[in-house]
Amino acid sequence: MLWPARLVLESAPEFGGSPDVRYGFVDVRGKLVVPQRYEDYVYCPDATGRTAFLIASLAGRRAEVFDLGGKLLTRTPTATAECGGADHVVITEDVWGETDRHNSGLVNVTTGKVVVPVAKDRHVDVVDARTVNVSDPSREYFLDLTTGKKTSHKGWLVEYADPGDGKLLAARAQRHRDSSQSGKVGFIDRSGAWAVPAEFSDATGFANGYSVVGLGQQSTFLNTAFQHVGGVWDEVRAIEEPGGSVLGYRVTLASDQGLLGPDLRVVVPPGPVSITCDGEASGACSVVAGASATLVVLPEGTTTAMPAGFSQALSPFFLADEVDPDFSDSNRVYAISAGVTVELAGTTSCTGVGTAWAACDSGSGMAPPVVIDTAGRVTPFATAQAVPDPSPDKGVAYYWVTAGTYQGFVDAKGTWRYRESCFTQL
Repeated sequence: MLWPARLVLESAPEFGGSPDVRYGFVDVRGKLVVPQRYEDYVYCPDATGRTAFLIASLAGRRAEVFDLGGKLLTRTPTATAECGGADHVVITEDVWGETDRHNSGLVNVTTGKVVVPVAKDRHVDVVDARTVNVSDPSREYFLDLTTGKKTSHKGWLVEYADPGDGKLLAARAQRHRDSSQSGKVGFIDRSGAWAVPAEFSDATGFANGYSVVGLGQQSTFLNTAFQHVGGVWDEVRAIEEPGGSVLGYRVTLASDQGLLGPDLRVVVPPGPVSITCDGEASGACSVVAGASATLVVLPEGTTTAMPAGFSQALSPFFLADEVDPDFSDSNRVYAISAGVTVELAGTTSCTGVGTAWAACDSGSGMAPPVVIDTAGRVTPFATAQAVPDPSPDKGVAYYWVTAGTYQGFVDAKGTWRYRESCFTQL
């Protein structure tokens, strides 16, 4: 397995921009086997869903594909590449100045063979590990990566929509890359036939047996028996964990908000409350009603009253106060299991970091960055980021931290597993 090692080239960029970061990769022996020179990376699964290889990219250069030992498998013909099913990579030439316009193809990384050549306005999207959808201006078809069989279909898959379980796929009755100008949405099955006619204004893939479908200006849920369930709402927002699994839904009707579990059971009845579920909070939501606040953790739906003065859910393990709602800035952090409040040196922005810590950083240098553990203690680390396990559904594996002049991987107890100087140069 390879783990991403970060190198910050510019830690305090001008005008509040993001730091310039490069990634390399450390193997299971704790050795840096791929130099820190890439701007982005993605892990790709095999047919069983296990991580098989990774794609690393740097703007202006051909993307590179590595096996999990750090061996270079191939360089793709294009700078843009993404996972394309088991042992395959989607290669893309972006059309400069044209939003959502690109020319794609498909490469087998094991053989180096171009399976689907790059063509004008061709889009290739993954359906599952063994199937991709190839969309040309005149037609679309499913391509079986194992047999090479092509299955044409009349619908046009909703591009960028999560295919969900992949059995029923959201599709439009006509092709148009600008969704605001596209027709109605329905669902096609794997034979290419319409399972549900195109009658919705929009739709997501099925997650836990449900799709969110649009009814004009409102939304509801569709189950696998094609029944409308779960009520009708002005807005439905899926709450997802970092890996993409749906943990529940925040629903809005007029000025009322509520929470539903992934099975659509009511967790928080709709009412005059304000609900915030941060995408990095691992399913933790804050439900604020007047001066009181409650922590709700999805998908279980457990509820805990927050201590007076706290209203931010950083994670299932940490809370924070909120001194500036526009920026979610805080002066205090509360470690839930220990019942300990940590006073920060100044107003900072805090986030939960996996199951181990909360990290706070003012971003302006007015207050020092700190990392707090679940016992409410300030750790020796200045920064910490969760590093998810490359294998699906394994959660956080390690944490990338900085401490003094060092940076590297630690486990949840803070034990160093790999360490290097922060001043490493390219």
